[in-house]
Amino acid sequence: YIGDTANDVIRITNILDGNLTTLVGNKLSQGLVDGNFTSARFNAPSTLVLDNGFLYVGEIQNQVIRKIDLLQGFLF
Repeated sequence: YIGDTANDVIRITNILDGNLTTLVGNKLSQGLVDGNFTSARFNAPSTLVLDNGFLYVGEIQNQVIRKIDLLQGFLF
């Protein structure tokens, strides 16, 4: 998992083929919006911690820690 701070998204890398895919967020729209992976928004996500099916994201601009449920496909 990669916190793409410049594009306000969380990306994931496929280790088999090296492809980089946007998992959560939209690089054309930043903000502090919870929701499913397509509607959720970040503002400068940086630090990531993976724990027990949840990905915790520290955001620089919003000054918050967000929680992503990777199994349910939802950001809190």
